[in-house]
Amino acid sequence: MGVELGFAEFFGILGIRMITFLAIVIPLSLIQLTLLLVAIISILRKTNAPTNEKILWLCVAFFISTIGPILYFAIGQKQLERHNNPDNVDEWAKGDNM
Repeated sequence: MGVELGFAEFFGILGIRMITFLAIVIPLSLIQLTLLLVAIISILRKTNAPTNEKILWLCVAFFISTIGPILYFAIGQKQLERHNNPDNVDEWAKGDNM
């Protein structure tokens, strides 16, 4: 038989007060949720981007937690943006997309 600890007791053992823990976790969670929602909206608004690329970036944003949306904004947004740029249509039609 082990000793069962509640949430508050566990953090008490670590020397962290519950209010301090929540003061850190709640803002970080809100930032993460905001990044995820903005990334999803941005991905879905790319109308000319191929569906498979959009699905890939949606999976990255969902399943790689906080880093996924950051990766999308750093890498994926530029990648999907080239499909929405009318100046690049001729390049894509020629096959010079690599």
